[in-house]
Amino acid sequence: MNTKELLVKAVHYNIYEHNKFNKELKRELDTLALTLTDYSKLKNLLEVSNTIKTTENTHYLDNILEYLLSKNTYKLENILRLNTPLKVKKTFFLKSSTKEKLNFLKDKKIKDELLLIVNAALSTDYNFTKAFLKSSFSIEGTITPALPFLDNTTLTNEPIIKTFDKELTTKLVNKYLFNFNDFQEYYLKNTWITKYLASYRLCLKNISDTNFKDFIKENPYLLIYLDPNLSTKYLSSETISSILKSHSSKSLEIVCKELLASKDSTLAKEYFTLDFLKKVSPYSLSLYPFHYLDNCLTSKIIYNYDYLKKFNFNCIYLIISKYYHEEEIIDLLRNKEFTEDVPGPILEKILSLVSFKQAFNMLQNKTILEKVSNLEVKLKLIDKIFITGYLDSPTLVSKTNYETLKNMFYLVDHNTFKDYLKYPYIHNKLRIVDILDIFISHNENIFYCLDYLDNIKFNKDELTYYINASWRRYGINYSLVFQPEVFDNCFKYRLANLSKEDRKNIKYLFDTIYTKGQALIECSTIDLDAFKSVVISYKLLGLSKTLELFNRGNHSVSLNKVLKLRRNELEILSKKETKEYNFKIKEALNELKTTTLEDIDKTEYLHDILKDMDTYNYSKYANSILLIEETKNKKDKNAKIYLNNLFNNYKEYHNNYICSNINYHFNEIILSNYKIKDNIKYRYQKETGKEFLSDCKLKILMNTLTSSNLEDYQKYYKDIDINELMNTFTTYLSKYPFNIDVIINDLLYPYALNNKSIKECLEHVGINCPEYALNYFITKQETLRINKINQELNKVFKHLPVPKRISILNHICYNYNLDFSLSTDISKYIEDLRTEIINFNGKVDVSKTTNNLVYTNLYTFDNIDELDNYYNYLMMVEKLAHKAKIFANKYIIDSETKALYREEYTKVLESTPLNLELNTHNYYLVKRNLTLDDFKHIFYNMDILDYEEATPQLYNFLLKNIPYFIDGYYNCFLNSFKDIILNWNSLSSIKDLNLLKAVKHLESN
Repeated sequence: MNTKELLVKAVHYNIYEHNKFNKELKRELDTLALTLTDYSKLKNLLEVSNTIKTTENTHYLDNILEYLLSKNTYKLENILRLNTPLKVKKTFFLKSSTKEKLNFLKDKKIKDELLLIVNAALSTDYNFTKAFLKSSFSIEGTITPALPFLDNTTLTNEPIIKTFDKELTTKLVNKYLFNFNDFQEYYLKNTWITKYLASYRLCLKNISDTNFKDFIKENPYLLIYLDPNLSTKYLSSETISSILKSHSSKSLEIVCKELLASKDSTLAKEYFTLDFLKKVSPYSLSLYPFHYLDNCLTSKIIYNYDYLKKFNFNCIYLIISKYYHEEEIIDLLRNKEFTEDVPGPILEKILSLVSFKQAFNMLQNKTILEKVSNLEVKLKLIDKIFITGYLDSPTLVSKTNYETLKNMFYLVDHNTFKDYLKYPYIHNKLRIVDILDIFISHNENIFYCLDYLDNIKFNKDELTYYINASWRRYGINYSLVFQPEVFDNCFKYRLANLSKEDRKNIKYLFDTIYTKGQALIECSTIDLDAFKSVVISYKLLGLSKTLELFNRGNHSVSLNKVLKLRRNELEILSKKETKEYNFKIKEALNELKTTTLEDIDKTEYLHDILKDMDTYNYSKYANSILLIEETKNKKDKNAKIYLNNLFNNYKEYHNNYICSNINYHFNEIILSNYKIKDNIKYRYQKETGKEFLSDCKLKILMNTLTSSNLEDYQKYYKDIDINELMNTFTTYLSKYPFNIDVIINDLLYPYALNNKSIKECLEHVGINCPEYALNYFITKQETLRINKINQELNKVFKHLPVPKRISILNHICYNYNLDFSLSTDISKYIEDLRTEIINFNGKVDVSKTTNNLVYTNLYTFDNIDELDNYYNYLMMVEKLAHKAKIFANKYIIDSETKALYREEYTKVLESTPLNLELNTHNYYLVKRNLTLDDFKHIFYNMDILDYEEATPQLYNFLLKNIPYFIDGYYNCFLNSFKDIILNWNSLSSIKDLNLLKAVKHLESN
């Protein structure tokens, strides 16, 4: 086979069969490479390659030439002076050492193709870049080192800067001198830098309006380089106009007029004219004030390329996307001048604005094709007929964005998708996830197609994604999961270890669990983790025991045991959290002794504790700081006592909060598994409905009293004359020290129909709430409550000796330990009292004379008479509203009230929470089977192993504990049964083993 035939064969193989050479082809290419020992043979190879080179195969032919040349050692000079493809030259230059590169470049003019090669090295090779910039070379054109390779000292080296591309220099300035003050200081010493900056690209930050304005006035030519958005933001029209009038530079005039036109409609019409545009250099304007111009002038500018090209290419793209139709875009793309000048990325964005058909046609233009590298176009169903022609071209595919390519495969039919995806030039362009998405969209089994996908090896995440997405979309397909690749990669287990009988049983189990879960709307999970968990259960327990576990579900759960578990969880979690938090409070008190007010926010513990007090609604942060200030200044002799109480009581308060929070979350778990019995629910809803109807009847009564026609409301009342009834009610109201109209219109009506509080109603009639009223009322309520508690305790203490009585009172007030036991009910009652008293605003102590609790008010009220008077009004209106409800309930018909407020009545019944005691009298267990989610939870993070069949003891342990586990009662200390199963041999010897003992044993080991 001659050289030409071999190259043709290799190119075809790379494009249509495999991206790597097979053994035979590799051997033939290696043999050819061995013959390329001298300059003439190398030259002959390149001449032969040029005879077969086409647009479609250039990329692949270059790769083959690169492979052949890599087999021998050639002088860099020989490779670069031959007619070697540019890609190959770049590769060899990049592979050469820095010394070789510099020696080759010595005494050469760096221009044209050599400049491209050097720039490729400058963008990737740090060491070469540093050495190159220190050397002196003859450069025709501009160089573009990678920005990260350049430090800020480069900005003071004009000989180097003048060789840079202007965009690069501007990026360098923006990187190191983005702060306005830094740039200002630098510029005053290096004014030459503007010669090497790109127009409108300079971006500065941290700008002071006045300083910026003065600086630009002194250095107006910087406007040419500044981002115009900065100029328009920080400079007024007057400032820009003054610069325009005081300087005659053409370039500065254009910039000023452009800026002014974008800020002011009048100036836009004055400056932004066709004559103005004629003076502008091509591709320089970055603002367009078309919203200020009439449609006629706008059309003349944007549809005439002589004017359009005055804008920079980003601006041109924005104009095209806003004003052009597809036909006009196509006409512009046929403009040779435009296509030769436009940068590739902008060209791609413009092509994305047209249909796929038109983009396809435009890519036949060689200039456009060469500039495009990552084309993204929107596809429609109608484009389906053009897709195969597009996919036939390796060059077009190589220049297409992978999302667009993927979307093409979504549109083509089943056979076309398989025919094209096998080509390396196509599937190598796509990401693995794209290939998987394509297979999923066509409901195709990827494992049947691996032979033409270069035998791609999918990893665990990719296989999991593919199977989960396929199952979610099309349902369970066992041919996807019973594959060696899946078991090897995802399960780390050999599929061959499962017999046909095993596979049949696993399918049956998975189908049964999934189907039952779907039917009961308990679980819709179908994924690889769920399948794996069923396989583990089958391997560990076998078919019959897994089915038994599944069918028993949570049926054996006992509410009494659940409540016991709640106590266990409360003990475990609260002990841990309160221990840590009590330490923080102790440290906070230590910090309090040595910390000044100004430094509280710098403390490690004190600041956080005070913030927590605020967060948990115990004490406002500002109030706590004020109390600390009073203590430190000794303004109030009681402040120190209050401060100690603040922290000591907070410890108890926070501990109770933690316990309450743990209880709340555990109760939420219980209530997700238990439901209120229908008869109990009906009874409580009836009470709720009765209270709501009472409020509604009061509304009807108030509407009746304020109506001009009482007869309209007669139907709501029992068989009694409504006029007589209203007279009876108003006669009753006359006993109160208010005008009857005031009582009805200003007190009861707003209270009943506008949801106003009694306090708001009193304010409406001029009775305002005095200062400190809330604290006063709380004090009164707490005083009354202590009196009631003493009465209750007298009954409790009836048969107790005085010393025990005093001990219990000390326990309630000061949390002293009891040295004797009490009954469960009495203990609970005592603890509830202790918790209640902790949260009192006043101070509660033990009286040694009366052997009772005594209440001390911590506030001093100077307006007692005013407070008492307001309190009496409050109680009076409350009593008035209560009596009005009694009257309405007595005379207004239930059925008519329900009919009038049907929607609200139903909503209240459904939304009102029923806080009933958790017991089997009120609640019933919602029984269910195990779901796939449960199996995933039970065997979470376990591997499929060749388990020995579970012993009866292990199975019974699982059977006993799994029901509580799946309902969430072990969440605080167990996330799966993995460790218990794997360590069963050591656990099984523990006496009276339960789950908590097992967990503690595993934690200790």
